[in-house]
Amino acid sequence: MEVYSSIRYLRISPRKVRKLADLIRNTNAQEAKLQLQRFPQRSTKPLLKLIDSALSNAKNNFGLDTANLYIKKITVESGPATKRYRPGAFGRAFPIIKRTSHVTLVLDEGKAPSVALPVTPVQEKKVEVEKPLKPEKIPEAKKGVSKAKARKIPSKAKYSLKQRLTSVTRRIFQRKAMGQ
Repeated sequence: MEVYSSIRYLRISPRKVRKLADLIRNTNAQEAKLQLQRFPQRSTKPLLKLIDSALSNAKNNFGLDTANLYIKKITVESGPATKRYRPGAFGRAFPIIKRTSHVTLVLDEGKAPSVALPVTPVQEKKVEVEKPLKPEKIPEAKKGVSKAKARKIPSKAKYSLKQRLTSVTRRIFQRKAMGQ
């Protein structure tokens, strides 16, 4: 016999609730409560209330023994998100998305199925020592050829990051000065 319980519109991000939900899936309900009490996360309190609610539903509505129940399934889905805006510099606005989550818990009678983790043999990793790079040989400058041309600078590294940034900011400030 399965017992359902759910929380809707929980004002905690689903990603944060899923972290704890994954820990208590396929465990005994009483052990899950003890395990959740150890964690400092904000989502532990609503999950504890959800487990208590499901256990009391099982006891009062179906007459089940709470010691034999385990968490068969727990799903955390995203609910509607409210959007707010925070003021930024130069009259801009930055969005703040306040996410909500819907949590559904299913308890079932019996023993929790044991999940066997795959055992992989430990392999020794070879550690390679990096060889020091040899300095590039710059050919002697010929008559009429500058050193920069003699080096043959690759096309991607023509301009440094600093040069690119200064050219971009120069263009931005020129536009502002012209009133565009």
